[in-house]
Amino acid sequence: MSETTTEQGGQERRVGPTVSRDKWANHAKIKLTRGYVLIVATDKRRANFWLREKGYEMCAFDVARNLIAAGEIIPVGEHHLGTMYGLAPEAPPPTLSPKSRSAKAASAKAAAGRAATKAAAAAAAAALPDEIEEAVLQNAGDEPAPGADA
Repeated sequence: MSETTTEQGGQERRVGPTVSRDKWANHAKIKLTRGYVLIVATDKRRANFWLREKGYEMCAFDVARNLIAAGEIIPVGEHHLGTMYGLAPEAPPPTLSPKSRSAKAASAKAAAGRAATKAAAAAAAAALPDEIEEAVLQNAGDEPAPGADA
């Protein structure tokens, strides 16, 4: 997964991958905690995440093999593409990046705001019939209701 870049002399040099294997392993663990399974081919160097609702997503084969060797994922079944693996119960939990933590905090804050808005709307709806009833009682002697025969 290396890229190439051109230097000034016109010769190409190899550039290392932009994502480390530790980050890939952490990404794989996060995917597996979200319900994905990892399918590792037995005949080729291929590994894919799979979720029924989303389909297939690529995974680095070396990372999948390292997770298997470390015992962090265990076989859970067979698939026509290879062996299906899931997260082992004794595997250490994935670490969250600062970006993920701030996104979770923002979603929690938004959920709290939605709950407060719903509570305020419910309180307003509960108070509304009483206000309407008072207005009807105050206006009852003033004028006949529209469409009513006098």
